This record gives sequence, C-alpha cells and structure tokens, in this order.
Amino acid sequence: MNNKLYCKYLKTKNPNDQKQYKSYKSTLRSILCKAERTHYDQLFAATKNNLRKTWEVIKTVIHKQKNNNKQHYNMEVNGKETSDLDTITKHFNEYFINVGPNQATSIPYSNIDPISYITQTNRYSMFTKLTNETKIGNIIRALKNSPPGPDAFPYQYSKKTQLTFIQ
Repeated sequence: MNNKLYCKYLKTKNPNDQKQYKSYKSTLRSILCKAERTHYDQLFAATKNNLRKTWEVIKTVIHKQKNNNKQHYNMEVNGKETSDLDTITKHFNEYFINVGPNQATSIPYSNIDPISYITQTNRYSMFTKLTNETKIGNIIRALKNSPPGPDAFPYQYSKKTQLTFIQ
C-alpha cells in the first residue's frame, strides 16, 4: 500500500496525494516500531531468569551473529598467491612501514624549519607515556581468549603476530 501511494504521488504530483502518502507512512512506521518493541519486551520477559537466553536476545537486537565459518584470506605476494597469515601480515607491515619514507623521497628539500609553520598551540593535544617492547608484549599476552569485539579482529591474530606489533 505504501509503495502504491508513493507511486500515485509521483505520477500526479498532487499535494493531497503527498499528504496522504506521508500520513500513511508515518502511521505505518509508528505501528511497526510499537510492534517491534512489544515483540522484544515479550522476549525479554520470557528470558528474564536465564542470563544466557537474555544475551542471545540482546545479540539478535543488535544484529550480532555468530560467525562459524573461518575466513580464508588470499593475497599475491611477490608474484605468488598465498593464504599464510604470517606472510600476509609481514607484507602489509612492510608496505605500511615504508609509506612514510617513500612519500618523503618525493618531497623537495627545504631549509625552512617545519616548526616555523606552527603558529598556535593545540589545546586538544595529548601526551602518552613512554613504553617498551616488554610492556606491549605483556599487554598482548594478557588478552583474554574471548570472541572478537566489534572490530571482528580475533585475539589469536594479535597473539600470533605480537612480535610484529612490538618491533
């Protein structure tokens, strides 16, 4: 019905048809939102004494689905196809480590001090404490063996490639 009203409005460009379409759309959206809320209220009420089931409902609400299939990554490195994660990781790191130096070679030399371009201090700047390889390694090793977070980056990759992160 919604689509028919919209098509009718597009054909006629009549303000009354537009008003009827918008009114119907608003009413429909309101009814659907109430129905969805009632549905989830009933689901939460039915699972209120079972924490695991409650979390399953929460995951469906936020559309988080369990990813049972392992992803396989393939990449061409030095003219050869590979799916080895360590090789792929090293290749990416080599590329991104060299982005700065490669860009720097294309910048012409200048005798002007770059600091002279800074005319104001940034009140939103931040300072971080110095760290070392041992501290970073301890943090990575202390990561819990749990499912990935919203970034979907599994903890195993961090632990397997920790030397790459540290160095």
